[in-house]
Amino acid sequence: MDVLNLESPEYPDSLRDLSDPPKTLYIKGNYDKTYFDNCLSVVGSRKISSYGIRVTRNFVGDVAAKGITVVSGFMYGVDSEAHKAALSVGGRTVAVMGCGIDIVCPSFQKSLYDQILKSGGLIISEYPEDTPPRKWTFVRRNRIVAAISRALLVVEAGDSSGSLITASYARKLGRKVFAVPGNVFSPGSKGIYQLIAKGANIAYSSSCIRKFYFGNHSSSDLFSSGTLVATSALGPNMTKILELLKKEPLNVNQIIRRTSLPASQVISAVASLTLDGVIVEEGSTYYAN
Repeated sequence: MDVLNLESPEYPDSLRDLSDPPKTLYIKGNYDKTYFDNCLSVVGSRKISSYGIRVTRNFVGDVAAKGITVVSGFMYGVDSEAHKAALSVGGRTVAVMGCGIDIVCPSFQKSLYDQILKSGGLIISEYPEDTPPRKWTFVRRNRIVAAISRALLVVEAGDSSGSLITASYARKLGRKVFAVPGNVFSPGSKGIYQLIAKGANIAYSSSCIRKFYFGNHSSSDLFSSGTLVATSALGPNMTKILELLKKEPLNVNQIIRRTSLPASQVISAVASLTLDGVIVEEGSTYYAN
């Protein structure tokens, strides 16, 4: 374990922007200050929906595969999905704990805690080893999550979500705030639309985030499971089906009716798109990834 004081040259410079930066940082993992040169913080609901899972895996997996360090707060829901998405593509992730560095909270995520360290990621906290978690320690943790990155991505948040606190810190610090729009009737979208009304940038695809970090990329590229797949590489049937699914999720029978293609061709195209990760299946319904 490393211990960094505010005066240390290895202390993350981004945290110095806080009016009350942590005086001490406790760190597990092979610490490298360059980890924090290009970070994206990801926060959101603990009651994550299937939609939120798809968004987090897609958006976060994409930017992590491009070398962006993914930072989150290690709670279940969006936090844990963000860490897992980064790990799934061999990316780097940092867990900011709301308790002592040696305490795994929530305890059922011990395997994720270990996996982060095994993969070369970091566990950090401003609290000594055995400091128990408290409601106020999680609120304090939020300012670190907001400050340590160049941008913040919010995926699903209710109207009283702690993610709104993190977004408030991020705005005050001049960080870019991205919000993923969701179902207007869902309680998990109320906080998102509050953020958008206050000026948050709408993230409708991972390219919105990549553009912030890397500049423009060709719009003819689609991200799929950590890989850029050129639309020109897709056959006409797959392209036709993909364009439909980008508008709304459909099952196989609906795709057949909408495209007027033979069932065998639809099934073959859907199977190829699914294997390539361009679309995903949930139950009997397919979604553009």
